[in-house]
Amino acid sequence: MKWINGETWETKVKRLSEWHPYFAWVPIVVGVTPEGRKIKIWLESVQRRGKYHFPSVYAFWSWEYKEKEEK
Repeated sequence: MKWINGETWETKVKRLSEWHPYFAWVPIVVGVTPEGRKIKIWLESVQRRGKYHFPSVYAFWSWEYKEKEEK
C-alpha cells in the first residue's frame, strides 16, 4: 500500500496546537471543582490541544483537555 499524506509537519503541529475534538477512550481530567476534586470524562468526546516540546534528548507532546462546548 502506498499513499502521500497531504499534511506537512508544520501544519500538523499547528492543527494539534489548537482546540480540536478528541474521543476520551481513557479517563481524562477536564477540570477541578472549587473543593479540589478532579472532573473526569470517559468514553465521550472532549476538546484537546497540545504543546510540542522538543528538548535536546527527546521530543514529546503535552495535552490539555476541556469539556466539549455545547452548541
